[in-house]
Amino acid sequence: MSIPNFLSISRIVLSPFLLLVEPLGGLFFTLYFICFVSDGLDGYVARITNTESDFGAKLDSIADVIMFVILMSILYGIINPTTFIIAWVIIIALVRATSLISVVVKYKTFGIVHSYGNKLTGLTLGILPFSFIFFSPDRLVIFICILACLSAVEELLIHLTSRHFQANRKSLFIRSQAH
Repeated sequence: MSIPNFLSISRIVLSPFLLLVEPLGGLFFTLYFICFVSDGLDGYVARITNTESDFGAKLDSIADVIMFVILMSILYGIINPTTFIIAWVIIIALVRATSLISVVVKYKTFGIVHSYGNKLTGLTLGILPFSFIFFSPDRLVIFICILACLSAVEELLIHLTSRHFQANRKSLFIRSQAH
């Protein structure tokens, strides 16, 4: 097994343990930090060791989805979102689901584009639990919703305008070199 795939699998295995520890406690932050770092390292290590693969990209996407669902279920009670925010998150989720369905239907595969927008959204979501120490959750959640909305729409537009699945396409405005 390659190191990048090991990092993604470690995130898949460790993420559920976040549900078993005190939210925002010491053990939570330790486990969460390991998951957060593994998310940042898996793609980087794959690129520098020339071990990028379709399987690894899919594994990273699966790990991202698992981590996101677990994190949101933990933070829901802490954030205590308004009805507006809940509706906004549902709309973002519907756009994301439409994007995933379009990938399956159009390209006969599974995957999430590793665009700059998706990376920035993931990074912002990743630092969310740490930022509660310094900032009000209300403003952070609105900022994340704006980023998530823009990146979700961008990813859907990439799929609708592309002939081939491009997991590493950086932006709607930057053409991929492959295909």
